[in-house]
Amino acid sequence: MRRYGGLDDKDLVDTGRWKGIESASRYAQTVVHEAARKADLLPVPAVKRTG
Repeated sequence: MRRYGGLDDKDLVDTGRWKGIESASRYAQTVVHEAARKADLLPVPAVKRTG
C-alpha cells in the first residue's frame, strides 16, 4: 500500500487495517524503493590490480 498507493503512516491507519500510527510506522523501514531496486542492476566496477 505504501509503494503502489503512495500512502504514508496516517493514510494506512485511516484504511482501518492498523490500530494506530505506531503499528503502521513499525513497517516503514521495510519499504524498498524502486530506485534501490534499479541500483542493484548497475554493473559492478572491476577491481584494478596493482603490481
